[in-house]
Amino acid sequence: MTDVKNPAETPAASVHNSYHHPENPLQVAACNYARAGAYVFPLVDGAKEPLNTTVREHAFLHGVHSATNDVDIVRACWEQHPRANIGIAMKPSGLVVWDIDVKDVDGMQDLHKYERQYGEVDTVRARTPSGGVHLYFNSGGQKIRSKANRARGWDLKATGGYVVAPPSSLNENVGKGYVAGVYEWIAWKEEAPLPSTLLEFLDATDISASHDEKTQGAVQPASIPSPYVVLHDVIIELIQRGWFEGCGYPSPSEARAAVYRAFMNRHWPDNAIAEVIEASLLRRHRDTTRRDVIGAELLADIARVRKLPCTNARKGAAE
Repeated sequence: MTDVKNPAETPAASVHNSYHHPENPLQVAACNYARAGAYVFPLVDGAKEPLNTTVREHAFLHGVHSATNDVDIVRACWEQHPRANIGIAMKPSGLVVWDIDVKDVDGMQDLHKYERQYGEVDTVRARTPSGGVHLYFNSGGQKIRSKANRARGWDLKATGGYVVAPPSSLNENVGKGYVAGVYEWIAWKEEAPLPSTLLEFLDATDISASHDEKTQGAVQPASIPSPYVVLHDVIIELIQRGWFEGCGYPSPSEARAAVYRAFMNRHWPDNAIAEVIEASLLRRHRDTTRRDVIGAELLADIARVRKLPCTNARKGAAE
């Protein structure tokens, strides 16, 4: 994607200036992002979840995979849904975002540690409503796998992922962990190429996680955070295809249970599991007549599985 953050000539400047623009600032921003090459799609007003809608002949029914950079479609979408938040799809836009949270765990500690080792991260940044930060990088066409390390307070948004873009806003939602506020740009510059040192730094968590799995059963000090979730290929398949297809499990219900347990086994709380699922394609399917499992129903389903004995419904599946 071209430089969408240069305040002199690109969408970030337009977004910034649009706060005083008679037009809808969300529509202005979304169109500017698309014009610069970003693939965007609508999110629910005041939330992070994809908004299911059809605009002209374009169906926004599959979240990040429905994103477009067709400016006319984007403009029409925000005319139809003027309060919709803006989602930017990572891979087609040529972006990778290091999403650092401070709400429950101070992920800024890892940013500071990285910068002490490798120098300041000089790239475009956006502030999140909770006080966290999104650092945008140019992927350079690399296929980067998304990572989640909630124990240390960050995610790497890449292939299959998306971010909520300024000037979107969140309404407070305790159940989902939302803090009310606005996403805003805080650094005006071109997104830097994704440094290999950052991937190496984040991949160190993979090594830690693998070591912990090999030594499973050993008594671990309570002060050591659990490693991020290592998803088995089966679980990745579920994420990519949607759990309605089962992916080898006897039923969609058991497929969902396998996904839940992949996170439960890393000691994730129910609300964090629900947030990841609601932001992914796990609950989506090209058959739009099937109803999504979301909100309180999703939390209840996770709680139900947590009470059940752990079984391995598919041979070789990682529970």
